[in-house]
Amino acid sequence: MAEVSRDPPAVGLSVAGIRLRHDARRPASWGSVALAAAAAAFVGAGLDASVAGFAVVTAAVVVGIGELPAAFPVWDASLVLQRSGWCRFSRPPLALPAAGSWLAWRLLWPLLGLGLAGAVLMARGRPTETATMLLSAGGLAGGLAALTTAGFRLAGLSAADTATATLLAGWVAAAAMALTVGLIPAGGEGPLLLVGFGCWLAVAGGLLGLAQWLQLTGQGPIAGLLPRQFPAAAAGPRGPDRLAAIGLLGVLPARSIWRRLLRNAAMLLALGGMIGWLLLDPLAAGRYALLAAVIFGGFGVPAAALLDGREVVCGWRFLIGSVGGPGPGLSGLLAVPTPGLQAAAVLAGHASLMLWPPLVVAVVAAGNPAALPALMTAVVLAVGAALASGGCVAAHARGYRGETVLAIGLGLLACSVWLRLVTV
Repeated sequence: MAEVSRDPPAVGLSVAGIRLRHDARRPASWGSVALAAAAAAFVGAGLDASVAGFAVVTAAVVVGIGELPAAFPVWDASLVLQRSGWCRFSRPPLALPAAGSWLAWRLLWPLLGLGLAGAVLMARGRPTETATMLLSAGGLAGGLAALTTAGFRLAGLSAADTATATLLAGWVAAAAMALTVGLIPAGGEGPLLLVGFGCWLAVAGGLLGLAQWLQLTGQGPIAGLLPRQFPAAAAGPRGPDRLAAIGLLGVLPARSIWRRLLRNAAMLLALGGMIGWLLLDPLAAGRYALLAAVIFGGFGVPAAALLDGREVVCGWRFLIGSVGGPGPGLSGLLAVPTPGLQAAAVLAGHASLMLWPPLVVAVVAAGNPAALPALMTAVVLAVGAALASGGCVAAHARGYRGETVLAIGLGLLACSVWLRLVTV
C-alpha cells in the first residue's frame, strides 16, 4: 500500500481552520470581541486611552481564552529543590500538547475587538494619538494577559485562579497608570506603558511566587492538584484530599489556599479604603467603588463562573455515595448543589465583602458629611453586584458553559462601571 504523504503546511492550515470554526461557535469569543470594542466607550466616558486599553483588554483576553480544550504540562514546584533538576515537568493524564497554540489563536478575538475600538475612535473624530495609544496599550495588555494565563496554568493553578491572577495583574497595572498619568508630560506614551508593564510584572510575579511557595511548604493541595480534576470514580492523587473538593455544606466550590490568602488581603485592603476614602476623604468615595469593583470582578466572578471545572459536584456525589447513599436529611439542593446555587453563594460572599465598609460608615457616621457618600456608594455597588450576579446565576441555570458565564458576568460588570463613570 502506498504511503499517503501529508504536507505539513496543509495540515497546519487544516488544524487552524478547525480551531477557528470551533471558536467561532463559542459565545465567549464574540463576548470577548464586544468587551474589547467597549474600550472606545470607556475612552468616551473620560478614561485615559492607555488605562482603558489595559483594563478592558485584560478582561477581554480572559473571556476570550476561557477554558481551553487542552491541558498544559504542569510544573510541580516541589521538584525545584530536588537534585534531578530545577525545571522538571510532569504531564497530567490525557494532556494535549496543543494548549499553547490554541491559546494563541484565541487572542485573535480580543484583538479584533480592539481594532474595532480604534476604528470607532477614529470615526468619531478623536485624535490619531488617542487611537494609537489605545491600540498600543491594548496590544501590550493582550500579550501580557496571554503569557500570564499560560504561566499560571503551567504552575498548576485552576482556570478560576488563573483568571483571577490575570485580572488582578491587568487591573492593578491600569490603576498604577491612572495614578501616574498626570505626572507624565503630554506625549509621554512610552513611560506610561513602561509603568503598566513594570507593575504587571511585579503583581504577576508576586502572585506566582506565592502560589509556588505555598506548594513548596505543603500547606495543602494547590488548585491544579485537587481531585476535582480527576474522574469521580478515581481516588485522586491522595485519598483524604477528596474532602478538599467539597466546600461548605457542598455549596461552595473548592478554594485553594492561594485564593483564601488573597481574599484575606482584599478584606484588609477594603478596610483601608473604608478608612482612607469613605471616612477621612468622603469626596474620594468613587475610588472605593472602583476598588470594590476590582475585588468583586477579580475574585467573585471567575470563581462563580468557572467553579474550578464544576467537578466539585462530582466530588460531593462521591462523598455521599461513600457513606451509604443519600438519606432523607441529605436530599435537596444542599446535598447535590447545582452550579447556579454554588455561583449564588460565591457571589453573595464577595458582594458582602465589598458592601460592608460603606454600610458601616453610613451607619456609624450618621449625621456627618461622610454618611451620604458612603450610603450612595453602597447603593451603586449593590446594584452593580446584583446585575452581574443575576446574569451569572441565570446563565448557570440555563446550562451555559463556564466561559460563557464568565463573559456575561464581566460584561455586565463592565456596563456597571461604565455607567458609574458616565454619571459621575
